[in-house]
Amino acid sequence: SETDYAHIINKSGKQRMLSQKTALIAKRYYEEKDVELLTHLQSLYEVMQHDHQDLIDNHIDTQVVYNIYFETPYNLNKEVLYYLKLISTFITSQDEVLLTKIEQSSFALLPKLNFAVSAFEKESNQKTELLMQKELWILIGTLTTLLLEALFIVIPSIRIVRRKDEVLNALVKERTNELEKIAITDPLTKLYNRRKTDEVMQCELDKAKRYKNAFSVILID
Repeated sequence: SETDYAHIINKSGKQRMLSQKTALIAKRYYEEKDVELLTHLQSLYEVMQHDHQDLIDNHIDTQVVYNIYFETPYNLNKEVLYYLKLISTFITSQDEVLLTKIEQSSFALLPKLNFAVSAFEKESNQKTELLMQKELWILIGTLTTLLLEALFIVIPSIRIVRRKDEVLNALVKERTNELEKIAITDPLTKLYNRRKTDEVMQCELDKAKRYKNAFSVILID
């Protein structure tokens, strides 16, 4: 369903954040030796490991995504498992050489994780488009049935026909609005997702350039 794909996209996008944040927390812990940072790193590691396993076990549904995770040139599953092993070993050893490898691996993972998120988003868009096409055919079939009934079974009044048509249009519009909302919002926070935020940001930036206005952005995590 659309909600399932929104969940998958959110989870794969979170992997990008975790790959960067674990490297940052590992470096901070190595420098500060704060036990709370080590606990935080362990927690992030467990979330990243769990989410990656969930994606592998339950959401590799197409050949394109399979190739990203298990075939060259990406081999994302292998890369993520290697990175997680580095983090796990660092948690117990706090070795400086491992920290360097973690930073290098985190940097290398980011574009591959971005590619995976894009693939999941493309799948979601294709599923949404297919669903809308099916609903269109259902609508056409429904209207055809109504027309045949009007011609060959009973001839309802014009008022009744118009009323049914208005109901059908309202249902299609409502469903279309729901699909559009799911496609541009995060299912957890109900805020705009990355793709919609990029569109809004670009629009505002274009307006600021066109009218020569000041332009500022505030991001809150």
